[in-house]
Amino acid sequence: MHIRPFTGALAALSLSVLTAAPAQAQIAKGATKFLGNITTNGAWRTDFSTYWNELTPENETKWGSIESNPGVRDWSKAKAYYDSCKAHGIVFKFHTFVWGSQEPSFMKSSSYTNAQKKQFIEDWIADAAKQFPDLEVIDVVNEPDNTKPSWTAALGDTTGHAWVVEAFRLARKYFPKATLILNDYNNLRWNVDNYITIAKAVKAAGYLDAIGCQAHELSASTGTYTYPEMTADELTAALKKLHDQVGVPIYITEMDLSYQDNTEQLNAYKSLFPVVWESPYVAGVTLWGYIYGSTWSQASYSGLIKDGTERPALGWLKTYVASHLNVPVPTSPTTGVAARETVSSDSGRRLRVTNEDGHLRLRAVDGAQALDLQGRR
Repeated sequence: MHIRPFTGALAALSLSVLTAAPAQAQIAKGATKFLGNITTNGAWRTDFSTYWNELTPENETKWGSIESNPGVRDWSKAKAYYDSCKAHGIVFKFHTFVWGSQEPSFMKSSSYTNAQKKQFIEDWIADAAKQFPDLEVIDVVNEPDNTKPSWTAALGDTTGHAWVVEAFRLARKYFPKATLILNDYNNLRWNVDNYITIAKAVKAAGYLDAIGCQAHELSASTGTYTYPEMTADELTAALKKLHDQVGVPIYITEMDLSYQDNTEQLNAYKSLFPVVWESPYVAGVTLWGYIYGSTWSQASYSGLIKDGTERPALGWLKTYVASHLNVPVPTSPTTGVAARETVSSDSGRRLRVTNEDGHLRLRAVDGAQALDLQGRR
């Protein structure tokens, strides 16, 4: 696990061209957790660094955006964003390795065998490691059941979740130091127990570093989704349940509070944002867009800047975070030692070092035996 305070100045970027960063610091500069956002219509706006100190490319690091044909990858836009973040000490969060949407068309083709498709997956992840060797945070699998890939058999499974574990194994192989996240929606509200089952499977294998909660389900008043806003108490309880049952840090990865009325949006932020920001279980928060009219279609009123003017919720957010920089962060994750495999010199068995319930253990890859490093089962 690599949880640390996130600080620094982010250079503004318009597509691949670096320019000088605005003088005003990011909202969460100097805070104990980051407050990030996404690209806007495929570009990094020049005002990005005025507000945010973490970047999640909305589409630019999705597999289908990078690789048109097997082995033919265009990293140019993603590399420009990554290089700028790296140069200015800003968190660049990779989104995502495995997802059943915005995937290369060749992965759905019957012209390739499962063995070939698995090699495509590994090549994709391996090349990402060459392009971005210092990635800190990665959404490894996105929406495992909600948007399940049609090619899970290539990862060795069609009915269960072993394919998710295999995807994480490949990610750990090429990114031994990164924080690996299982990202999903509805895991704060309606699909919590199923998500926990999947997360526990990945954790038991020794690969899960963090939970990713998209948090789209906190409220909805636009698009095809309309449902009541969660209460602060409900959100607090949901975070606690995930922490208590899975025991790894949580990232809020795609938060958007979509209200056409300024006062309604402001009140929603006042009610819900402090819950995630001050939670000792949450390591960082990413908002899913900030320009009104250029956000996700199902949260079309979530933008915080409209016609060049900051909405009241953004003004409140700046003031609130400025007075809450030193907030609790996860300090004792029960995973975070990356799984490491080694071959026992006396038996020839392949063993893995994992962290289970806060204890380092040696476990046979087949899971048959677990000893902590003091020899206790």
